Amino acid sequence: MTHKFSNLQNFIIKSILVLLILFGLLDCSSGGSNSQNSKTISSITVTPANISIPIGVVTQFQATAIYNDNSKQDVTNLITWSSNSTSVATVSNSTNSMGLVTPISIGTTLILASLGSVSGSANLTVNTATIQSLAISSNSLIMVVGTKQQLTATGIFSDGTKQDMTLSVKWGISNTSLALISNIPGSIGVLSAINSGSIIVNISLLTNIVNNSISHVSKFKSPQYSKNISSPIASLSIKLSNSPLKSIQVSPNNYKMYVGTQQQYNAEAILEDGTNFDITSSVIWSEPNSFINNQGFLTAKFATSTMITATLGALSGSTNLTIASSRLQSIIITPVNPTVGVGIPIQFLATGIYSDGGTQNITAEATWFSSDTKIATINNSFASSGMATPLMSGSTKITAFFKWCIKLGNNIKCSP
Repeated sequence: MTHKFSNLQNFIIKSILVLLILFGLLDCSSGGSNSQNSKTISSITVTPANISIPIGVVTQFQATAIYNDNSKQDVTNLITWSSNSTSVATVSNSTNSMGLVTPISIGTTLILASLGSVSGSANLTVNTATIQSLAISSNSLIMVVGTKQQLTATGIFSDGTKQDMTLSVKWGISNTSLALISNIPGSIGVLSAINSGSIIVNISLLTNIVNNSISHVSKFKSPQYSKNISSPIASLSIKLSNSPLKSIQVSPNNYKMYVGTQQQYNAEAILEDGTNFDITSSVIWSEPNSFINNQGFLTAKFATSTMITATLGALSGSTNLTIASSRLQSIIITPVNPTVGVGIPIQFLATGIYSDGGTQNITAEATWFSSDTKIATINNSFASSGMATPLMSGSTKITAFFKWCIKLGNNIKCSP
């Protein structure tokens, strides 16, 4: 009964958010105002676009809503996902895994994202490549008890491509009394340190990948693995320390940014023994105006001088932040007039020039356009914003648009 109530509650909340977005009443970047209420969704872009992946390589797709004022918003968790050929690939609409695509068989399909009457799509090809090797990587090989970190699995395939396999493998651990690792959607591959000691993290391929590449599995088996995980093919040793924390350093330090822009903050633990490692995902982030989320991602909503704090247990570290209201005067896009080969992605950068003489990278915040999407497409998802993919020979104009807004009393003034 509790589970059903939770699902119903999530559905109601999602429905309300969808209505707010459709009618332009929800504005995550500026806090909302009467001037924002006329916003409507012009289009939805789905990324990655036009990709080819092997069977079983689970891939996260993202949906970005482009509004009639050229602003944008991530709506991955608010739209309805579908695949026009579920025999080739399926896509999830479940909580914590929305937009997660699982390739099942060789072929092509469209991955569709719909919000009200507006929809977008991306082409997906499932190819015949087979896995050749698999490896685990981490930000640090030493962890302090009570912290956690995201591990990554990377596979090399027979067509020479590298694929992120983090969501496509089963994670295991040598001693669950020392640490735990998640196989739950939304936190797959997250390692949590419980007690001091040494552990071995291992991964095994899911059945659909094994069947597609069974001849390549045996030579990658590790002799050291947990008995409850069958046939692991990659492993990584990690030390769990009880060494006391000496300090927490937050970066960037004493940063200046501008209204409407965003910044990822990071936290690093310094131990008494001199060891240091990343604890960004383990700390509690705080800022007096609630500008920062629990992943350390900050959105500057209005001009102020404030402090960013990262706390772990009884210890905390902090840094000053200045948010300026200077007007955005121009945007410089680089590289300028590049020539690239078909199928070779190219990253464009957008730099904002402000009225106080300062500059800031606004690549993620900008809304990108290609004048001819038959020649090249360009991503607008925040993780890969400004990444263009050439599709055929020809020329196209790449444009970056950024809506500068400032709060004046109870009103919000925007330009252009």
